[in-house]
Amino acid sequence: MIREATLKDVKSIIKFLKPFHEESGYKDIKIQDQSASQNLQIMLSSPMHKIWIIENDGEICAALGVISQELWFTKRHYATNLFFCSNKKGRGKAGFLLRKFKRWADDRPAIKDVTFSITSDMGDLERVGKLYQAVGFKKMGGLFRLGT
Repeated sequence: MIREATLKDVKSIIKFLKPFHEESGYKDIKIQDQSASQNLQIMLSSPMHKIWIIENDGEICAALGVISQELWFTKRHYATNLFFCSNKKGRGKAGFLLRKFKRWADDRPAIKDVTFSITSDMGDLERVGKLYQAVGFKKMGGLFRLGT
């Protein structure tokens, strides 16, 4: 079952994300728990950012965190993925997270531009791209844009 993350989930989210980070191209930049915790708390306190999680046996097995910001030159907002991860227990659940996100974005008229990327070198990049496209994203160079 997908649910919105709460402040009580911050430590679990960090614990879940660490293995992905430690195998990524950013592994040379260590996660600082205090900074990560503060930033996730800020994110969870804003209506323009969201984190959804899927749990299996009481542990997070998939998560999608998105941020939405006002473009610097207009009141129009864009949204992008901060993280999008699924472990073996979360296999097959990623599409549900993306569809949940899409409904969330559709309910926010200020969000006019949605662009997701694949920032990790882990896993099957082609498969992730196909998943984005199946939900309605169109490939634009190395990015995937919704609704264009």
